[in-house]
Amino acid sequence: MQIKDDLPTFFADEKILEKVFEVLLQNTIDHVDKSKVRIILTCKTTEKEHTVSIKDNGVKIHPEHHDKIFKIFQRIDSTHSTGIEYRRKK
Repeated sequence: MQIKDDLPTFFADEKILEKVFEVLLQNTIDHVDKSKVRIILTCKTTEKEHTVSIKDNGVKIHPEHHDKIFKIFQRIDSTHSTGIEYRRKK
């Protein structure tokens, strides 16, 4: 894994962020040749927000699926991915 930018310190729900990174990184590991896996983490910061990006050399998502796959709790039928399944404990 390569980290391109300094990562900021910010306040967020630790469990949610942990799950997001877990799902994204596991997806890469599941869909790439294990001997050639490459993950690049970047963060761009403005006065209003932090934008964290993860880029990998895994299987790409075909553009026809972008509308569906980038909505939370959606998945492409041909994959075994279940999407984000975090449930906050009450």
